[in-house]
Amino acid sequence: MYSLLQIFTIWFFVRKDTRILILSSLLTIYLVIYLLIDVVSSNGFNLAALYHLKTNVIGMSFSGYFTSFIIIIFLSVITIFLSIYISKKIKIKISTKSFIFIFFSLFFLSLPTFDIINLLYNLNSFKKLEKFEPVKVENYENLINKRKNIIFISVESLNYSLWEKFKKKNIKLTSTSFDNIREIDGTNWSIAGLTALNCSLPLNPSIINEKIHQIYIKQTCLTDILDKSKYSNFVIQGTDGRFANQENLYLNHSIKKKNFLDKRKIKSNTLSSWGYHDEVLFTEAKKIITNNISSNKNKPFSIFINTFDTHAPNGYPSPKCTNKYPYIKIELEIAFRCVIDEIFDLIKFIQEKNIDETIVIVHSDHLLMTKNSKLIDKKST
Repeated sequence: MYSLLQIFTIWFFVRKDTRILILSSLLTIYLVIYLLIDVVSSNGFNLAALYHLKTNVIGMSFSGYFTSFIIIIFLSVITIFLSIYISKKIKIKISTKSFIFIFFSLFFLSLPTFDIINLLYNLNSFKKLEKFEPVKVENYENLINKRKNIIFISVESLNYSLWEKFKKKNIKLTSTSFDNIREIDGTNWSIAGLTALNCSLPLNPSIINEKIHQIYIKQTCLTDILDKSKYSNFVIQGTDGRFANQENLYLNHSIKKKNFLDKRKIKSNTLSSWGYHDEVLFTEAKKIITNNISSNKNKPFSIFINTFDTHAPNGYPSPKCTNKYPYIKIELEIAFRCVIDEIFDLIKFIQEKNIDETIVIVHSDHLLMTKNSKLIDKKST
């Protein structure tokens, strides 16, 4: 609303002057681009937006945002015509110098400019990471004494309150939960959260960092430790691994290419606009577990499952999932219910296979990024 008000103001004072027209158009484009980015990031032009602009958006789908994009462009056009119409009725005259003053005032007081200043401040806080000494891990065998199977399930946007709301109460588990986790800068979008899990560092999208595509190539990460500890390691995600360089987080840290399963390698017909639905990922995980039980009885395995169906703003529940909850009206809630169902179904599968030496870790890649969700308290984790 604030950006639309600024568009109204800048066009209200437009005259038949080419220079003023150009300045008005540039500021309008500046504000509209910001509004479009804000729809996707849910928090303006931030570290996540900068990172994606610096890497790539291969495999990304904008279909969930089209309605919001059209509304923003429509409102911007209406605002321009309305401001010009009103200015003609009122017949206000303004000098070029006064207009230039108004233009720069609106520019420096605009939300995109505030975001850029805040972004530069945040990037400056990452300077220490530019010179950090990589963690050197020795004696891997002694680091993991009891080599249990480990399954890491990174659930897209899973706030703790949602887990508590939809988790199954009738399954007996020995579990520990953490409800006091907080996000910090550099961990609050998907690839950043996954980097924090694997490498224990926030993702640095600094312009200074020329190796942004490698993702801490010299750092010893969890997958490196597991590999040196003689684990069979797998990654499963339904999206394209090239998006935001997610595959580099794993392929550059000891995951074999044949064990990285993404949209390009999984064979299924349950596709969403982004990739394969979460139910397919858990099916693949069960196949891996079964194969490892039969062929590598003495060798532990790890599986990293990165889900996606609960991505904001509306989620991407599969047809099967939607049919399962026909009485639920909010698609995002359906998606959360289904992915949590899949998690507990996987746990039940492990119990039925009598794989006692298995740890299942469920965590969120980041908090839910939407301004319109009726599911949660925005302050909940």
